[in-house]
Amino acid sequence: MRLVGTGQHAQSMEGLLRELALPPLDSALDPRNRDITTIREGLCWLLGALSRILGGSSSVAEALGPPPGVCLVHGDTASTWLGTEAARRFGFRVGHLEAGLESGTVFAPFPEELIRRSVMRRADFLFAPGHWAAENIRRRGYPGQVVPLSANTNLESLHLALERLPETVMDQQFLLVSIHRLETIQRKDRLARLVEVLEDCVRRIPVRFVVHSPTRRRLEKARLWERLERGQIQLLPPRTYPDFVRLLRDAAGVLTDGGSVQEECAYLGTPCLLWRAATERPDGLGENVVLSRLQATAANDFLNRLDELRRPRVPLASSPSTEIVEFLIKTLAAEL
Repeated sequence: MRLVGTGQHAQSMEGLLRELALPPLDSALDPRNRDITTIREGLCWLLGALSRILGGSSSVAEALGPPPGVCLVHGDTASTWLGTEAARRFGFRVGHLEAGLESGTVFAPFPEELIRRSVMRRADFLFAPGHWAAENIRRRGYPGQVVPLSANTNLESLHLALERLPETVMDQQFLLVSIHRLETIQRKDRLARLVEVLEDCVRRIPVRFVVHSPTRRRLEKARLWERLERGQIQLLPPRTYPDFVRLLRDAAGVLTDGGSVQEECAYLGTPCLLWRAATERPDGLGENVVLSRLQATAANDFLNRLDELRRPRVPLASSPSTEIVEFLIKTLAAEL
């Protein structure tokens, strides 16, 4: 087995691997050793890596190792798409984790929905985190083999982090905020509306906003950062995964545009306001997750319902990672 990075989040990946007690990367498709934080950096990275992949670069071939084999890619990011293209170009089959998620509209979220559909069309094995996801794949007619899983691997990561946390809960009630999607931060009107919503929220409940570098850059460029600082909102730098999970666990509620955070809140039972027009995940909807559809009044209604929305934590009853490994061992052994 080889663990190959794409270079999209080079610095963050090093810390995350340490937190999860995993070995360091075996290789990387891109030699840079820093995170991409701007659109310009992202485009340069993407085009450079794609050029090396399509050109059959020996550095990419060396990073992937000798075929045959199966390259596992996860989710709906630019790295997911690059990993798929690299695997295809150099003779590997592709296994897509989180296959079958869809929002129902191509441009929401953008570009994640386009990436997801492109990867599912090219993947050989489609690991679906539930029967609903498997049905989505079959309905769309994607050619790969559908492999239904009992849950998403995200659930295992979450419980691994929970095992390392103190059981004591933070005393103060607070609203946790995490915003990072391009469709949110690249539009000034959406950012301005979000800041107005947070200014209203902090009048009712303390607000803790975990701010990623790209989000801060866009807020500063839109001249909205100073408003947040003046508004008594606690602005926090990115946290380690266990620290962020503790915030999710102990928060009175969460406001986010992240699909993974939506899913983590569904598992934890924490009330979650999803700051998006549409979502590719059913997790928590109709229970503790509320889809805002970007309506400004949604936040006030959400705060009124915090006690009503809280749910019990979902236990770890299975191991989807084990299911994936066992499937691959069985499939590859049958081909020998």
